Formats: sequence, C-alpha cells, structure tokens
Amino acid sequence: MIPSPDPYHFPSHLETFTRMDQLFVFREVTMEERIAEGFFGIKPIKKYNVKDETGNKVFSILEDSERYARKMYGSGRSFIMKITDQSNQEVIRLVHPSVCCYINHELEVQSPPGTPIGYVRQNLHACLPKFTVENERGEPEFKIEGPCVGCTCCSDQNFELVSLNGAAVDQSFGKIFKPFSCSRPNAVADFVLRFPGNLDVKMKATVLGACMLIITAMIPSSDPYYCPSHLDTLARINQLFVYQKQTTKEYVAEVCCGIIPVRSYCVTDGTGNKVFSILEDSECCDRHCYDSGHSFIMDVTDLSNQKVIRLVHPCTCCCASHELEVQSPPGNVIGCVRQNWHCCQSKFTVENERGEPAFKIERPFGGCICCTDQIFELLSLNEEATERSFGKIIKPFSCCGSNADFVLRFPSNLDVKMKATLLGASILIDSLSYRMSHGEPLLFTCITVVLGKLKMS
Repeated sequence: MIPSPDPYHFPSHLETFTRMDQLFVFREVTMEERIAEGFFGIKPIKKYNVKDETGNKVFSILEDSERYARKMYGSGRSFIMKITDQSNQEVIRLVHPSVCCYINHELEVQSPPGTPIGYVRQNLHACLPKFTVENERGEPEFKIEGPCVGCTCCSDQNFELVSLNGAAVDQSFGKIFKPFSCSRPNAVADFVLRFPGNLDVKMKATVLGACMLIITAMIPSSDPYYCPSHLDTLARINQLFVYQKQTTKEYVAEVCCGIIPVRSYCVTDGTGNKVFSILEDSECCDRHCYDSGHSFIMDVTDLSNQKVIRLVHPCTCCCASHELEVQSPPGNVIGCVRQNWHCCQSKFTVENERGEPAFKIERPFGGCICCTDQIFELLSLNEEATERSFGKIIKPFSCCGSNADFVLRFPSNLDVKMKATLLGASILIDSLSYRMSHGEPLLFTCITVVLGKLKMS
C-alpha cells in the first residue's frame, strides 16, 4: 500500500511539498573547495540546492560536521544537515549518527527541528543497496531498493520506491535516481526524486532525507560530475586524434641500429586544433631490453606547456597483464586501465579513481584484420554485444584517408576524468599492439645475411 496523507494534520512548514511530484538536487561546490580537496585532500562540507520541475529553488541544504570526522571516518561520520526554505528558515533537519563501516546507516528526519517525522534505515545486503523508510512512530512505510553494485556503468542509477508487499521493481510507485552524465535531465542535476503528488508531505521530506543518505552511504565521492579546471579542454570534446611524432633521424636509428627513441604524440580535436602534447620519460636500456614491458612515465601538456595529465606504466614481464595509471593533476589518480588476459581478443578494464570498474574495452575477434580499421569498442559492464557500444578507439588503416595513429570517439558529456583515462588507454594499446619488434636491427640482419652468403661460397 502507498502511504496516504493524513487529511486532518498538515504541517504548515512543509506546505512547499503539497503539490510536488518531483525534485532536483544539485551539488554546490566552489572552485576553492575543489582545489583544496583535489590537491590537499581537505573534504569540504556538503551543500545542495533543491529545485522543483520548473527550475525554481525551493530548499537549500547545508551540512554541519567536523573536518576531522569527514577526513577520518568518511561516510561513517556523524553529521547534521539543515534544510532551509526561501526565507532562510530551517524547516527540516537530518541527523546521521556516527557508524562503523560494518554497521548499517540510519538517518532521522525532523520537522520542525527536534520533532521526528520519519526514519531511513539501511538494510544489510551483499549486492543490493536496500533501505526501509519508517514513519514518526518507527513503523515501516515502504522500501527503497537500488541497483546491483558494479552494474550501473553508463546508465542511470535507479533507487526504486517499493511498497512493503511488492518485491518486483515494476510495482514501484516512485524512484530516486542518479542520472548518467549522457542522459542527465534538467541541466546537471546530481539526483532526481519522483513520487506521487498526493504522498504524505512528511514522507516526501523523508524521501529527500533518503536521497542525502544514499549520497553519503552509497556514493561517497565528493563530486563525480564536476569538471576539474585542468581538464576543462575535454569538457565538450567527443573525439580526439592522436598522432605519433618521429623524426627521420629517429626512424633511421630505430630501423637500422635498433635504437628505440622516446615516444612523443600530438593530440588534436575534431576541428584539427592541437589540444595536448605527450612525451615519454623512460630509460634507453629499458626500452631496448624490455620492449613493451618497460616502465615509463608520459606527461601530457596543454597549449601553455602545463602538465595536466600523467600516465604511469610499471615494468611488466612478458607473461603478466599490463596496467596504466592515469593521474590528473600529476600525483592525483583519476583512473586506471588494466589488461585482461585472453588468448584471442584484446581486452581491457577501465577503472575510476576508486579502483571500481567503469567499463570495458574490447577488440572483437574477427579473423584477419589486415587492410581494415582496427576497432576497440567501449562497452558497459553489463553489455556483451559490440553493436551496443557507446564509443570506440580506432587504429585507422593507412590507406583509408586518415593519417592519425589513433581516433578516439566517446559521448561529449562523458566524465572528463574518463575521457583522460581513455586517452591513456590508447597509449597503452599502442605500446602493446603496434610497436615495432626490436629483436634484431636491420643493420644486424643485413650483416648476418652477408656473412652467411660468404660462408656458403
């Protein structure tokens, strides 16, 4: 049963909720807070704006907690969130006690402050985030069920509002969802809440509190959608062209004498404008002895020659899987690309800054790949068919009109940190699959052939 409102009791301070059936929650972060968190790890207090479907601001939310607790205890810290209306009057208070990481979270919703009107309690589950919403008397009203952990890449994360006697998702009467960056409604909302217009206003306020608990307990990263200033070049780009630069002297030294030069690349956008330069930093002995397994660091610089991205590849033996760490700014990990061993296919997993798998990169096995473009598909974790890919990394065939070494295509509003990680993935693919074999320089081969013929004569 869907909880119905009490016609004889209507809190005046919650009248804003009366005819609402959806809310949009926006995270508010200043540039100074982003810099302090990105460079120094200083966790800012959380601030949100809540708007209705017409875009009008209805509430402001401000966290009250200790800086030490935010740094040391993360999502398990105790905090109070004050929700104020347009007249700056506090109408709702959210109270979250300190919890151990092994204990379920809970949140008390008060309106007016000091008077409980609802509770949200997390239910322990191995894979699914589950919550129970209770009324002011502690009686269960309905449940909130989220998506399976690890199956939410490249799609909206839906937390369904389900009545107590309905286990199926299709019986839900509302939802809290975190829009994927490629399909986010109403500008850049971090969360969208939808519920029946005639739901009890106290339950609507509790659902808003549940949204804050989900952000804290299930999505603890500070701001997954903001664009770091040093990566703003990637904000609206949907494709990149990577060109390897090599002088004639370097080419002759490599082919004839086996002297492997450091790699350097030029990266342009779809209009042909240069956006990045990439330069390898590695030892000459390592490049010659270990080939694609050598350790290296590549610094990616912008047009002002500032280092904005760093690619770090550790030394890897021939039988081990390769990996590449992507840092931006240098020293701050934003992603990782890991090779998955397969006898026939080239497979990689792209991870976010927390080491969680975000999506896959696969080159389909199709027999002969000679004289054709070689395509590496970007696939979400729950999709296996290549025709459902959302982007690709292409190694163009030299006769097909493109002189770029690699072409990267992805959604324009994909997270900029993932775009930077994809650029690193193309460099790793180039290192593993398309580097010249340097076992014997051309000069050594010619000498061997000549000596062989002299011996035979």
